[in-house]
Amino acid sequence: MQIFGLGTNQFTGELPSTLVNWYSLIAFSVRDNMFTGSLPIQLLQGPFITFVFASNNFFTGSFDNLVVSSPYLSLLRLDNNMFFGSGLLPAICGKPLVDLLLAENLFSGTIPPCAGSWVLLEVLDLSLNYFEGSLPSTLGQLSTLDSLVLHGNRFTGPGNFIEVLLFSVARFLITISANVFCSGQCVQH
Repeated sequence: MQIFGLGTNQFTGELPSTLVNWYSLIAFSVRDNMFTGSLPIQLLQGPFITFVFASNNFFTGSFDNLVVSSPYLSLLRLDNNMFFGSGLLPAICGKPLVDLLLAENLFSGTIPPCAGSWVLLEVLDLSLNYFEGSLPSTLGQLSTLDSLVLHGNRFTGPGNFIEVLLFSVARFLITISANVFCSGQCVQH
């Protein structure tokens, strides 16, 4: 099986790790259900996986120590779950991502400088997580970026965030509210 889709139903419970042959999957969609438990890690380790839609469920689990094998991963939508860990962004550096939606989870860590390798990226939504640190200047290299959504994290400044935003070519949406940015000298309390 290359395509597995159960999206937009009212399925509940956990997905068994033996559900499908993860190795041959290209597309996987279980979005808009009420699944719980962990997303089978074999999913992101398959050599051909290109599209992963697991948004709007109750999945949990860590993405630390993750190895993403597929050189084709282009759509990764894990938003509105309870995933956590800091290992996902480094694990997907160099992948030909077009959409990366991780909003409304418990992810942490920093945006690695290798995020500049996502040269096909159109949507980056990391909002409402626990990401922190300065924004890497390599975000300014994302010439196809339409939406940069980073609100509700712990990104800090002053750093280079103004430079990143000014030189960002996000064409339609940039939102960075509810972080710890400041311009000029940060006020210490």
